[in-house]
Amino acid sequence: MHQRRSRLGRIGIVIVGLGALLAAGPVDRAAARGRIVVATDEWTLSDRGFAVAPDTARFVENVARWFTGGAPGRFLAYSTNFALRGPALAGAMAAAGHTWTVDAALPFDLETLRRYDAVFVGLLPVVDAAVLVDYVRGGGNVYVMGGTGFFGAAAEAAAWAPFLEAFGLAYAPVYHADLGLEPLCAVVPIASAHPLLDGVRGLYVCNGNPVVRLDPADPRTAIVLTVAGLGFLGTFDPRVPATLAARVELRGDAVEVKALVTPGPGSDGVAPAAEGLALALAGGQGRYAVSLPGRAFRTDRKGRVKFEGVIDGVALEAVVRPLEDGRVEVKAEARGVSLADFANPVTLTVALGDDVGVAEVWAEGP
Repeated sequence: MHQRRSRLGRIGIVIVGLGALLAAGPVDRAAARGRIVVATDEWTLSDRGFAVAPDTARFVENVARWFTGGAPGRFLAYSTNFALRGPALAGAMAAAGHTWTVDAALPFDLETLRRYDAVFVGLLPVVDAAVLVDYVRGGGNVYVMGGTGFFGAAAEAAAWAPFLEAFGLAYAPVYHADLGLEPLCAVVPIASAHPLLDGVRGLYVCNGNPVVRLDPADPRTAIVLTVAGLGFLGTFDPRVPATLAARVELRGDAVEVKALVTPGPGSDGVAPAAEGLALALAGGQGRYAVSLPGRAFRTDRKGRVKFEGVIDGVALEAVVRPLEDGRVEVKAEARGVSLADFANPVTLTVALGDDVGVAEVWAEGP
């Protein structure tokens, strides 16, 4: 393991500056009940995206589940954009048990949108931001995709600003190509325990608007996928996420994690024996992720939830122990992990159902 600086580090500096400029504008922090996913690019959900990134269907299932809590959903694609009108996306939604409607001719008003659990949008058309804001405040969910190329990067970002800024997010007024990102069109490797990316090893992206958080202190917003310092996938979630304190050791071929998870105020409780555990570690070019369903665990007499087994050639031991103060202790050791490409700092994600904590730590090791 070694420390490594990305050759695209300058891009991260540029985006931080853009975020500061965007944050100067007013941001409506009114309470909302719905969730938002903000994708950097349109190509991810296109037929091309499905063809070159086999886990795209899993990503779509995750998005739908995040919006509905696992129940069958009714989703509306309100766009003429090719990415939302392809047979691959429609087939993935149908296969997962959801109703998928593509119609940009419907009236774009609350009466219409409230018939659906979520609305998927991307230029064109330019939709009424005030209607979309009210929809989310009332509990509706929205998937937004950028990088369409309509009007240019700055104008595309501006078209979404009235909606996204109301929830603490924005598109940067540049495309990846403007920042020199290479390769521009590629399947982005992913290792994340976030519910949106659980089981997703890669997604296709071909240029796009980076996603920016306007207030890094707002716990309702997050960038859950970052590439070369650029936000590729952002979220707004009114349920405050969990906080995570962790220690990570990388030695030989072993990863050892000791973490303390504090569920956020909006948590409905932690039940690892039912909801399972997902862990992901990323640093430099190194990636390791594993997801354990609740049925994989056994509970001992002390109330600890345990797993011991081999997954994809990696020997894994995991123990989850709820504490009396509401926090949850997680210990895990994985042996058989390739650590050659890991570099500090590392990002650890721990997910106990929909209680997700993320922490950047300095891993101990040689």
